[in-house]
This record gives sequence, C-alpha cells and structure tokens, in this order.
Amino acid sequence: PSLLVLNYGGNDLRRLKGGKVSAADFEKETRDVIRHLHRGLPTMGCLMIGISDHLKSGTYDISHREVSTIVEAQRRATAAAGCAYFDTYKVMGGEGAFRRWLAHRPPLAAGDMKHLTRQGREILAENLYGELMKAYERWRGGAEKR
Repeated sequence: PSLLVLNYGGNDLRRLKGGKVSAADFEKETRDVIRHLHRGLPTMGCLMIGISDHLKSGTYDISHREVSTIVEAQRRATAAAGCAYFDTYKVMGGEGAFRRWLAHRPPLAAGDMKHLTRQGREILAENLYGELMKAYERWRGGAEKR
C-alpha cells in the first residue's frame, strides 16, 4: 500500500466526555497508532479523516467542546507524525453543523445524532476526493519538474 487512511474518533467522544481519556492521552494514542502502523511500511503516506460533528456518542450528549477537542488532538497527532489531515468537522461547517445537516432536506445527518446519511457521506466523499486530487496534482507537478 502507498497510503494509510485512518478514520476514527467518534466513539472516543464518549471516553472524553466520561473522563476516561484526556485530550493529551487521546493525542498520544493517535500518534502511537500511526507510528505502529508506519513501522510496517515507513515510506507509506498517511491520511487521517477527522471526525464529523456529533450530538451523541453512546448515551452521552456531545457538545462543540468535545468535538473540537478530539479534532484538535487528531490534527496535532497527525502533524507530529507527518500525516495529512482531512477536517471533516470543518467541511461540515464547524460548530452546529450536525443540527444544520439534520434539518437539511433531504437530511444529511441521521436521527441518532451520531452518523451521517448516505447523502451526507456522499458530500464528504466528494470533498475528500477533490482534496486528494488537488494534492496529487501538486505532487505530480513537483515530480515532473525534477
């Protein structure tokens, strides 16, 4: 493989909210996961797809504070590991995005207050694809100049 893609953290919101993990601990765990996976193929590229906005995780009500804490911990961990970061939360519109996506017709977010609908996932996939293609073109342009 030439690209390691990671996408997790939504379930960790309940760990954060329940006091079972701190932002620093989650950041370290994420760095450790990336480092461990990179040992298998050190030249492999790395991309973390950040968490989406949430209003629930398990039975916990989730606020902007918890979501932004996980997002920032992921961002710091991926930067330290030399990985790219796709900011799903920002693409969705940041604070309050879940409610806006839920109110959209057709809904882009699911009534469970955690997940996105197929339409919402398609919007994120199109954004991710666009960003990957822009990065590839930048890389390819630099490779052709060498």
